[in-house]
Formats: sequence, structure tokens, C-alpha cells
Amino acid sequence: LIVGCNNSVIPSDNSVTNVSDYVFSGCSNMTDITIPNSVKSLGRYVFEGCTALETITIPNSVTGIGYGVFSGCSGLKSISIPFMGANASKTSDAQLWYLFGGNSYQYSVPDSLKTVVITGETNIGNYAFSNCSGLTNITIPNSVTSIGDNAFSGCSGLTSITIPNSVTSIGDEAFRGCSRLTSLTIPDSVTSIGNSAINSERDFRKTQQKIPNKIENSLQMIA
Repeated sequence: LIVGCNNSVIPSDNSVTNVSDYVFSGCSNMTDITIPNSVKSLGRYVFEGCTALETITIPNSVTGIGYGVFSGCSGLKSISIPFMGANASKTSDAQLWYLFGGNSYQYSVPDSLKTVVITGETNIGNYAFSNCSGLTNITIPNSVTSIGDNAFSGCSGLTSITIPNSVTSIGDEAFRGCSRLTSLTIPDSVTSIGNSAINSERDFRKTQQKIPNKIENSLQMIA
């Protein structure tokens, strides 16, 4: 690694496979950095306090991400990540706050974050984006087969979302509290949808929705 905050570089010659804990911590003037495809893992708090960093892409070559990798990145606007949480096969900590050093009791995702692109996940876990009210755009890849309970609950900034044809199930209250959602597409591939998945009947009816009849007829709304 070449580390100097403003001019930090991760070599693209395949020499770096692991970025250790705290490597770029405190580089508050760093505005951009490229993670090459040779990198397999990112340690804890790698970009902690990089307040000028606005966008970052974690390539699909990465199979492990340390807790708090973006902690204190208060200016971050857009991220592209291969999966939610610590690794692609995790059973817990699969929420966005994991990347920002938070927990289920301490919300840590910055209000500046507007866009999240997921590139290789197979399921969106329970509470994955819960209460990320600043998010306006989330891209779900065709690899995802299920969306968990409360996955997007409280995402009041979302105005539209498209569920890919790979998804077969959507959990309880998945979109509860998405009060600005005006466009929702649920494909024919979805065979089950949880209770109160949509915020309310009033909000559901005003949404420009594309929902299979077999699903719409069985939806239970929040009163």
C-alpha cells in the first residue's frame, strides 16, 4: 500500500489481497480510492473518519468485510457492495449499519448516503436497510432470491424500487414506513409475501404498483 491520505493508492498489480484494520483511518482529505479486484478482504475500520470520501466501490472479489469499515464517513453518498454484512454466507450482522460501526440500538448510517448498489448478494436479510431514511436509490441484483422481514422498513426517502425476477419471497413489513414510495414492481416470480409488507392500504393504492394478482389478493395492510 502507498499511504499518504490525499494520495493513497492500493496497487493494482495483484500484490495486495488483504487491506488491514485502520489502514486509511483518519484520512479526512481523501476523496477517492480504487479497490482492485485482487483484494479479497477488508479489515475493521479501514476507512474510518474519511469524511471527504463520497463514493466507493467494493469489487466482487472481496469475500470478507470488517466491522465499521466506513465508520465516520459522514460525506459518503454512494456505495457499491457485493453483499450485506461481514461476508456472503453470514447468518447475522447483515444490516447496513454493520459497515458503519453501529448496532441494532445505535443507528450509524450517515444521512448523506443516498445510493446503495448491491452486486452479488443472494438474499436481503431481516432489517437490512431498516430506518435508512436518507436512502433514495437501492439496486437489487438478479442473484437475490429472498427479501427478509422489515428489510426496507422506515426507508422514507425511497420513491421507487424494482424487485428482480429472481426473488420468490418477501418478508413481513418489508416496506413498512416507505411513505414516499410511488413506484413498486413485484415480479411474477414472487410466490409469497409477508403480512403488512406494504405500508398501508392508502399508500398502496396511490402507488404505481405492478404486483401479480395472486399476491395482491392476499396482501394484508397495516391499518
